[in-house]
Amino acid sequence: MEICDYEKVIGDNLHDIVKGALDGASVDYDSVVQMGVEDGKLYYCGLGSNESENPENKVVEVYRLTQSFDFEEACGCSMCDDCNDNGGACNEEQLYSCTEDCLIEEVHDIGYDDMIISVSSQIQEWGYDML
Repeated sequence: MEICDYEKVIGDNLHDIVKGALDGASVDYDSVVQMGVEDGKLYYCGLGSNESENPENKVVEVYRLTQSFDFEEACGCSMCDDCNDNGGACNEEQLYSCTEDCLIEEVHDIGYDDMIISVSSQIQEWGYDML
């Protein structure tokens, strides 16, 4: 079985990966971004905190936001430029945008290597030959 160039897929789609996870954020389940091992397509779903995808579906987890994910905490938004004069939080649209920017920066600067290592490990666990 041949696998996709997952490093390229992830690198080319970091923004979409974070945005897709944020769009699926919920208090009821984790927002998960998966990638097809063979086709490189990204899939978005909600899973329980300790739940993972069935290996027969040939997808690996790329990124996860837990159900306890807090937008304001994620970006430290209580002091950003978009906060109101009384120190209040951003409106919902501004908060989403701030959080998205912070997570993209975090993934790009800090989490990218960890993401690649995790995907590689999952692929190897399933017995795929690495390219």
